[in-house]
Amino acid sequence: MEQILLPYKFEPRHYQANCLNAIEDGYRRGMFVWHRRAGKDKALLNVMIREMFSRVGNYYYYFPSMALGRKAVWDDIDSSGFSTIDHFPKAFIAKKNDNEMKITLKNGSTFQICGTDRLDVVGPGPCGVVMSEYAKCNPRAYILLMPILRENRGWFFANTTPRGKNHAWDMKLMAEDNEEWLYEELTVDDTGMVSEEDIEKERQSGMSEEMIQQEYYVSFEYGLEGSYFTQLMKAAKSEGRVGHIPHNISLGVETGWDIGLDATCIWFYQRNGIYTDFIDYYEMSNTGISHYITEINKKAIQNGYNYIRHFAPHDIKNRTWADAQTSTRINMASNLGIDFEYIPRILNKDDSIQAASNLISVARFDKVKCKDGINSLQNYQREWNEKYRVYSHLPQHNWASHGSDAFQTCAMACDINGGIGSRGTGMTAGQARALQKKFLPANVV
Repeated sequence: MEQILLPYKFEPRHYQANCLNAIEDGYRRGMFVWHRRAGKDKALLNVMIREMFSRVGNYYYYFPSMALGRKAVWDDIDSSGFSTIDHFPKAFIAKKNDNEMKITLKNGSTFQICGTDRLDVVGPGPCGVVMSEYAKCNPRAYILLMPILRENRGWFFANTTPRGKNHAWDMKLMAEDNEEWLYEELTVDDTGMVSEEDIEKERQSGMSEEMIQQEYYVSFEYGLEGSYFTQLMKAAKSEGRVGHIPHNISLGVETGWDIGLDATCIWFYQRNGIYTDFIDYYEMSNTGISHYITEINKKAIQNGYNYIRHFAPHDIKNRTWADAQTSTRINMASNLGIDFEYIPRILNKDDSIQAASNLISVARFDKVKCKDGINSLQNYQREWNEKYRVYSHLPQHNWASHGSDAFQTCAMACDINGGIGSRGTGMTAGQARALQKKFLPANVV
């Protein structure tokens, strides 16, 4: 029988040694911030394949979306014509499911490509997890996975190129000073894989200097390209508006929602003088209205929230919530004790995004309770048009869009109800009334 050695049909580059040897060197956690074209996924895929033979179990390779995972690994063919997924020796594969992007080995270990764009991403008892392009991933997936990995004595590695000082920056700060973690940054100067001539060609083809520094020199100093709110959130942090923002028991609490089957998000806020204070945030997926009402009632009891208004987008009138098959969402919520006020459909998405920008400029955010919502705002960006190599005027629909859409519900609620004008965003009461007339069709008023 042919002897098969691991890694299979993979010749490691010199700088990949620390990554490939990390588990043997005693590391169960690792973060690899490598430049573009450094071979991050090739290296970590081969680490995972080797470990699948070392310990039988379930192994998951996460990408920001399943579509990206299919493109980057499952269907990828390298410059030599070799299929990336063929690093799995065919002689040891028992089953291969193309639809689920899942491989079962003859020893019982399973490998699957998953996307963090869905919150039900945690499979049964993982032994090993890789999260690719972590700066673009939903950080909630990491939070959900870590307790399971600890209980299962599993390992976790992340790779990424920077996308500004978002959740990947937070992981970097934690990992580089944590003896449990192997942290590694590699620029083109470290690897020698991309020449100065190649980088100059990128400049001449239109790549910005900021993007070059980010992609090839792994700089975290530049924000997410095409982002809507990154600079506004950066300003909020520098002005001290992101920190400990306590609940003011003398003020009522309002909520702003985004409703969906893939994710429903809720912001909790108080109008506090010149500021709008965002004191809490909640997000979950694949659950019905009764779950969310239970959660907000829990917060009322535990934190003393006195709810005065609940705002939802126009689709609150639909019949598509998981447990609202025979009644509209708004009626079912009312039966459970929550009376929603809905924001009519916004004809121009730019208007609600601008309203959200205005609100961020006078908002304060609790750093701990609103962490997931803050991550959403920082990672909300325009859709990239690959054909024309430009950003669309429409936002990308991904994990960050749900929390950002919920924030836009809050912003539109303030605008339509005249709340922002008295709080320093530059909108007068007359402008608020005009905006209300614009967004409320005659048959809805």
